[in-house]
Amino acid sequence: MILSERDMRVHLDGAKRDLYFKLLAHTDRRIAEAINSVPRELFVDPSGLYNAYYNQVASAPVDGDHTSVSQPTVVADMLNLLGPQPHEAVVEIGTGSGFQAAVMARLARRVVTFEVDEKLAEVARRKLRELHIKNVTVITADASESPDKSEPTDKLIVTAAMFPDPHSPLFQLVKDDGICVVPIGGVNGNFRECHLLRLRKTAYGMVADQFLEGYSFVPVLGESGWDGMLNKLIERQRNKFYQELSANAQMLGESNSWGTE
Repeated sequence: MILSERDMRVHLDGAKRDLYFKLLAHTDRRIAEAINSVPRELFVDPSGLYNAYYNQVASAPVDGDHTSVSQPTVVADMLNLLGPQPHEAVVEIGTGSGFQAAVMARLARRVVTFEVDEKLAEVARRKLRELHIKNVTVITADASESPDKSEPTDKLIVTAAMFPDPHSPLFQLVKDDGICVVPIGGVNGNFRECHLLRLRKTAYGMVADQFLEGYSFVPVLGESGWDGMLNKLIERQRNKFYQELSANAQMLGESNSWGTE
């Protein structure tokens, strides 16, 4: 559909208004207003501009199939679980084009967001600068490999499906009694059947206190992603096998069970 610039603006403004009312019915006003205050049209691929304010997943403005801009009501669900407050710091894993970070900038004191894709990270920085958002820092890195442990954050949010590992190094980023919101799923590569977990960091480890099902997420990339964690499990099993083999060989040698003539 080809529209004049004026007609496109009229359409986008109407769709944004409709989305706002949908969000008000779906979540609390503070989160709905934060989402509504961020022009989602800046964070989606230009080819999908017409649908920018529809309640659906959108493509990010970079080549590749490993990222997207989440459905607005899913963003609302995640932020409702996270509950970011004006005095709190939040770490986000998976910046994408920066839409959710821009929303959280309205809700939290400070946001640090990690993105492994350098092109995406630069897109996010540019979009955030356009909106004059100054309390978001975009870091191009795998947070699980180089976490900043000097100042544990109040809350952590992951924007892609994680491998279900309660000992993930990502949780080191969170202070004691801190909150994490993570999508869990992707068994057998099925990332359309994911669950949202809210975890609290306790003296006994990460404890889930809320659970929502029926979501779809792209997989986390990097060492905490499915490929990275499966490689670690394979390596762990390989090392265990060779350790047991070596121990058995040593026992056989000590017992002289091979026999001598």
